[in-house]
Amino acid sequence: MYIKPTSIALELLLSKRDMNNYAFLGMKFTPENIKSLNIRVNTSLDLDEILSDNIAMKSDTIFLGIPNEYAEAIIDTTNKVVREHSLFPCGDLEFFMGAHGEIGSSKFSFSKVTEILLKLLIIEAENKSINQIENLVKSGL
Repeated sequence: MYIKPTSIALELLLSKRDMNNYAFLGMKFTPENIKSLNIRVNTSLDLDEILSDNIAMKSDTIFLGIPNEYAEAIIDTTNKVVREHSLFPCGDLEFFMGAHGEIGSSKFSFSKVTEILLKLLIIEAENKSINQIENLVKSGL
């Protein structure tokens, strides 16, 4: 399986009834002729920059950046998905941007968005119809 260099991002709001339900994550994959997958998560402790255009609950404040606790969930989920898909491509996988809620994010929401992004990465390019993408996202929830 060959995958072209890819950048993809997903903003997720699981349910308006739950409090810990928001995640925004962007990743870049660069295929390399190596025998492993290098995973990097760019973390940030800076709570100064607010993301005002978002789909989170109005009562939540959304900050740019990926906190360390969510980075752990991203790495754990990535390792799980890679183990489940033996043909996962080798290369560099970088989670380069994200946003989280002051009160409305969790490890669970970042795990879900990571899982969906990785599955979007590995579906066959010719099969990436709108319906397939919608079904993949819905099944990941």
